[in-house]
Amino acid sequence: ESMTPVRAAKAELRKVFRNTLASLSPEQKQSETESLVLKFLTSPEYQNSRIISVYISMPEEVNTRDIVQDIFRSGNRKCFVPRFDGAGMQMLRIHSFEDYSTLPLNKWNIRQPESCDDREKGISAGLDLILVPGLAFTKDGIRLGRGKVLNHTMENIK
Repeated sequence: ESMTPVRAAKAELRKVFRNTLASLSPEQKQSETESLVLKFLTSPEYQNSRIISVYISMPEEVNTRDIVQDIFRSGNRKCFVPRFDGAGMQMLRIHSFEDYSTLPLNKWNIRQPESCDDREKGISAGLDLILVPGLAFTKDGIRLGRGKVLNHTMENIK
């Protein structure tokens, strides 16, 4: 099955950006992460949000650990993280940084609540802000994802 021209172009862009990220030293990655996290934490969007969903980062992404930690440090925010399963994903509440730190790892080596966990759902809580990772973004904020099947639309977020 052949790819459409748009899918082929996105696949090529993903390859370019993966190679670019792979070429960065650990020090460069850490510096970029610190800069982006500081920019995010001081943004009006974050400062004015109380109910926040944060995707847990993969190793090559900007590390969201410090963002999760800051949400709990503030004392007046709720934090939700995704749980992926065959039907899509749910944004589920975590109650503390310790709760986050003890979540089990899924098949992608990302922490997420277990399927048997009975947790508050983000969609019913009324999320103020959703922090979504991506391989690359345009200056206008359009996201280039990893090319996985899961579509990150509000219809798929429960």
